[in-house]
Amino acid sequence: MNSFTEKLLTRIYFIYLKGYYYRYRNQYAEKITQIMRFDKKSLRLKPDGQEEQGLPGFHKDSQNGWHRYMFGRYFFSLRHIKNKIVLDSGSGLEELSDMRPAERAHLY
Repeated sequence: MNSFTEKLLTRIYFIYLKGYYYRYRNQYAEKITQIMRFDKKSLRLKPDGQEEQGLPGFHKDSQNGWHRYMFGRYFFSLRHIKNKIVLDSGSGLEELSDMRPAERAHLY
């Protein structure tokens, strides 16, 4: 695949996922508001000693509109995890879902 095609596909995926934010933002408005309250100052826990790289409420992500894309990815994933046990969604925002991941995996 050439560079132009890759860039075009990346842009299409970006717009597609961002569209989920606009489609579901009213339905999840209260939860979005709660999540947007988390910023670097309010986060005290750092998993495995690593700093969180990005959350929708981080100033840099909320000011440049990146939070819309982040929420779009979460809303997109909701349709795939509904009524399923989720080990890890990779988002760190399990508050978006009415489901909680079962217990942490014990052994693989």
